[in-house]
Amino acid sequence: MVNMLDLAIKDLKEHRVRTILTALGIIIAITAIISLGSISAGVNELITSTGSKIGSSTIFVTKRFDMTQMMGPPGSFEIGTISADEVDSLRSISGINRIVPMISKQVGTAFGEVDAFDMNDLDLFGAEDIPLKEGYWPGNDDQGVVMGSVIAGIFGVSAGDYITLNSKQAEVFGVLEEGQGSYDLVIAMPYAYAEDLYDM
Repeated sequence: MVNMLDLAIKDLKEHRVRTILTALGIIIAITAIISLGSISAGVNELITSTGSKIGSSTIFVTKRFDMTQMMGPPGSFEIGTISADEVDSLRSISGINRIVPMISKQVGTAFGEVDAFDMNDLDLFGAEDIPLKEGYWPGNDDQGVVMGSVIAGIFGVSAGDYITLNSKQAEVFGVLEEGQGSYDLVIAMPYAYAEDLYDM
C-alpha cells in the first residue's frame, strides 16, 4: 500500500504540468457547476416572483411578433391585433376563467408603453396593490390615464395635467409611486377610452 502511494506521488511530481492542468480543470468544472446553479436559482426566483404577480394560470396571447423588428427605432414594431371575433373564440375554450382584451401601444419616441384594459381587471396585471403618489385610478367610463413615475417625469406632468397621445389630449388622473419596476414606464387607461383615443 505504501509503495503504491509513493509511486503515485512520484508520478505526480514527474508530471507536474499535467497534474496542475488536471487540478485546474477540476476547479474550473466545480466553479462552473456552482455558477450555473446560482444562475438557475436566480432565474427561478425571477419567474416565481413574476408569476406570483399575475398568477401561474395566466396566459398572454398575442399574434405573430417579429423580435428582429425590435432592433429598429421606437415605433418601428408592433404586436399584431386580435379581433373581437378571435376574443370570443378564446372565450369558448373549455377551462378559461376570464378573457381580458388589452391594447398595447408605444409612447411615441419615448421609452414607455400605453396599456389599456378593463379597470376591473387590475388584479390580473398585479396593479391593484400599487400605491399612487397622487390622484386615483380611472373607472371604465372615465377618459383619463394613470402614469408611472418615470414616464410622468419624462412628460413633466402630475395629476390634473394633460398629455398628448395620438395627437389628442388625455388627462392624467394619477401618478404611481416610484420604484414599481416596469410600471414606472407605463401609461394605463380604460380599454374603451383607448379605443376612442387610437380610433380603433
